[in-house]
Amino acid sequence: MLVVDAKVFTGQGASFASAFRVEDGVFTWVGDRSDAPAPAPGEEVVDLGGATVLPGLLDVHTHPALLASLMDAVPLLPPAVSSIAELVEALRAHPEPADPEDWVEGHGYDDARFPEGRGPDRHDLDRVSTTRPVLARRCDAHTAVVNTAALHHAGITRDTPDPEGGTIGRDADGEPDGRLLEPAAMALVLRHLPEVADERRIDRMTRLGEHYLGRGLVGIADLAATFTTRPLESFRAARERTWLPRLGLYPVWEDIKDAGWVLTDDDRAGEVFVAGVKVLLDGAYSNATAWTHDPYPGTCDHGIRTTSPEDLRAAGAWARANGVQLAVHAMGDAAIDAVLDEFADQEGWLGDLPSVRIEHATLFTPAMVERVRAARLPVAVRCCTGGRVERCPT
Repeated sequence: MLVVDAKVFTGQGASFASAFRVEDGVFTWVGDRSDAPAPAPGEEVVDLGGATVLPGLLDVHTHPALLASLMDAVPLLPPAVSSIAELVEALRAHPEPADPEDWVEGHGYDDARFPEGRGPDRHDLDRVSTTRPVLARRCDAHTAVVNTAALHHAGITRDTPDPEGGTIGRDADGEPDGRLLEPAAMALVLRHLPEVADERRIDRMTRLGEHYLGRGLVGIADLAATFTTRPLESFRAARERTWLPRLGLYPVWEDIKDAGWVLTDDDRAGEVFVAGVKVLLDGAYSNATAWTHDPYPGTCDHGIRTTSPEDLRAAGAWARANGVQLAVHAMGDAAIDAVLDEFADQEGWLGDLPSVRIEHATLFTPAMVERVRAARLPVAVRCCTGGRVERCPT
């Protein structure tokens, strides 16, 4: 196929080409239309009319396993849902799950600008159902809210202690109010969700191909792969059925640390492979749970350290032993410093490639920039905007 009259971004500086040829699925020539080879007999010639053509894109931090698990959940994203009242209505309008054991699930709400001036609680979700468990996840995936039935199903009472690295929301009387802050608290409920059959899980993953292909993504990294059980086998099965991007998986350390998993060469190879392991070292700014040196304005709260020093060290040792990356969610400056304190002086284990990558780094100071530059092992930093970011290595 010869494609002409295009604006082809080659990825080499600011240069553009105007034509290209594809043979057997491979780009064999890119250049100016005037230099294009003559079409072969029977070769298709496609005129794009000046449309722009980009190389395939990479998304190095996304969550296809989570997307697959939410495929049948109720979207609660703004602007369709911009208040607690609209959130309740959206959940109530969703068709009743066919299986009486299924929960009502929603995802994506952002209460930052809700006119009620607060996020939803169990009493709000009780208006959706008082008998069937209801679960709604916030847009940052660091908070969820459940109704009273879900709390009872999970056995959460006023006497249930906060898990390490998480918080159970409580009302003025000390009763659980349905809010679950950070994955450690969310896990108290999520572990009681009905098990999804393998075939249904793989079908959901198969449907992700259109989502990513439609956005031009040909390579992605799943930075929380164990939202779905057996992600390597499930995604490989899905890829046999449909087009999916090349996919590097980062299972969450908390989910695999007791499994005794030793990666094989096959686990680290192919179009779907294990690329690393993920550690959540703190929370999120929207929850005031990112771990900071200075307290949040008007409080004595420094956020939450969600992984112990021992687990951070053990995850790094597992990554080193298995020849993959360690990815650490660290938004606050205290969390970022903890990562650098632990690993900056170690010998890298992936050659010139970053052995450690810091995700969501937000309070990144000039001093941290110098620490990364001086680190003995290569460190990759993926930054979020906001906070006190002045400049950041990328």
